Amino acid sequence: MARYLDISAQFFDNDNGDPLSGGKLYFYDTGTLDLKTTYSDSAMTIENTNPVVLDAYGVPGEIFFSGTAKVVLKTSADVLMRSQDPVNGV
Repeated sequence: MARYLDISAQFFDNDNGDPLSGGKLYFYDTGTLDLKTTYSDSAMTIENTNPVVLDAYGVPGEIFFSGTAKVVLKTSADVLMRSQDPVNGV
């Protein structure tokens, strides 16, 4: 089990540096477009939605997964901001 990000993680828009309210983190199996299951608890029993939607402050909450993942960050309007593959947990 790997944790994605740490407790201080927050995302911002590219225009004004405002929190990325409603932004979306999509998780895929590395090298694919197959959705990867993530969890909100370290025991990996409570599944997150995919995408994980950022709150009003641009904070995603807890995200755990096994192995590596491809992570895609989009705005609330699904505009691509960045993509990284592979991503390991913290």
